[in-house]
Amino acid sequence: MAPSGAASPADTFATSLSSLPDIMELTYSADSINTLYENGKAMDITEYVEKYMPNYRGFLEKNGFYESATNLVNGERRYLQLYNYYGDEDSMFSWLGYCYRRDWIVKYGKNPQTGAAFTGSYTDVDVWEDNVIFHSWYGYIYERGAGCREGGAELQAFLEGYKNEYPDWQGDYPVTISDWEWMMDIFQEAITAQNIVDGYCMSLYNTGFVMTGNLVSSFGGGGVEWYKNEDGTIHFGTGESTFKTYVETMAKWYDYGWIDKSFQTHTDLFYRTDEQKVMQGKVGLWCGMDSQLHDSLNISGGDESHLTNGICVLGASYPINDKYGEAENQFKTPYCFYIVSRENSQIMITTAAKSTPEKEAALPALFTMLDYMYSEEGAATKGGGFSAEQVEETQNELYLSLGLEEGFREWDEELSAWVMTEKGASFTGNQGIVLRPTRLFGHEALVIVKDSPMGKYNLDLWVRYQNTGRLEESFISQMSAKDDAEYARVLALVREEYTKQVPQFIKGERDMGEWNAFVLSLSRLGTGSVTEMLNSYIGQ
Repeated sequence: MAPSGAASPADTFATSLSSLPDIMELTYSADSINTLYENGKAMDITEYVEKYMPNYRGFLEKNGFYESATNLVNGERRYLQLYNYYGDEDSMFSWLGYCYRRDWIVKYGKNPQTGAAFTGSYTDVDVWEDNVIFHSWYGYIYERGAGCREGGAELQAFLEGYKNEYPDWQGDYPVTISDWEWMMDIFQEAITAQNIVDGYCMSLYNTGFVMTGNLVSSFGGGGVEWYKNEDGTIHFGTGESTFKTYVETMAKWYDYGWIDKSFQTHTDLFYRTDEQKVMQGKVGLWCGMDSQLHDSLNISGGDESHLTNGICVLGASYPINDKYGEAENQFKTPYCFYIVSRENSQIMITTAAKSTPEKEAALPALFTMLDYMYSEEGAATKGGGFSAEQVEETQNELYLSLGLEEGFREWDEELSAWVMTEKGASFTGNQGIVLRPTRLFGHEALVIVKDSPMGKYNLDLWVRYQNTGRLEESFISQMSAKDDAEYARVLALVREEYTKQVPQFIKGERDMGEWNAFVLSLSRLGTGSVTEMLNSYIGQ
């Protein structure tokens, strides 16, 4: 019994229920959908989805998402949440990736074969042209302090395959790890020549790596935490050689002076790393956003002495490791990293949505509206805003006040796709988010931006490789409440150790000879049992 004066369990539940919104996004939920359902916060929405959401069900069936979008409840598949999806199977998009100072390479680099200086500049607004050739084009491997040397048969075989798969490559962008090392020696020269006392060649996340596997995956394909291997089984990445080889390489780069010496204190938000120095033009290579590409960071006002004057920032794909570790770590295509996924986010309809007769009576209308976002028109509206026809029909005050009588999107017969109107493409940032309601629930159909050739060039590199290894939320959400709690517990402990230990290895404060002891200490936290548990959910 509850002590005198205390709220009864029923009263407590009623109070918590009244504080719930009717719809909740689950992206940052600490609890799994199964936990929320078992705790009485998430509705079983199966009957509503089956009756009022034919477009949503049709989309799931067409794309093979039914099992990942539903959960087992007493042995039966039920809808407990609704998923947002992006684009179609042929569309890939990313708003972030590795960025580098191309203008520094032009100004301070030399052709690896001929020794001739590079030339390059902007020939038009947002159009940069140069004659930069990376050394991998010649089949070279770069060694710091020794320059370029002829690569072996494995490198030659890899490059031939790469040329066949990507015929656009003419040596004009970095492909390998030693391409990156060649760049960083050039960046070091640029920093010295410009007397940038607080700049550095490469930014690094404050833990020394990114949890999702970005860049780590270049050293063998896999990830850091739990990931799905190419054979379809789940592995704990830190117990394998991929992550170890990555840390060994970062330790070398740190010792060379290429990495920010204060990387542990310079992460601003999420992936953003020491953004102030990036914006000031003091960094050569970093993980950044599409808004930082080309000349976007030029704040020089024409002052030739300013570090951002003439800046050209280009995107780079994840590099292929051509020199470090063992054979299993080299010439492997990365497949575990963050990239915008087709599976975008999830929402749940809470039990508060039927807490009164009036609310429960409105549920059919709610689910009908949500299903509209999976119709062809609804998806295009979510991804690209109103068309001219919709503006005319609705007389939308916001669109009309901004002069968008032609809408935000129009149909391109030649491309057989929706593209942004000329006026629509001029709206960016918060205005664009308001005009294109991409934050709403639904299928965000691809709306092409008629972009410059440079925009397509960068996007193609950022989405060059596919992420097949990172565990999607739809997989994690299949876990029972008990297993989810154990997974979260062990993951929190492991990440705490990462934060303390990995930077020490990179900075040379702890010898790599102790790596196996570090991995053993993680296993004592329960990583092995979590790996076994995760594998038990494969195929469910």
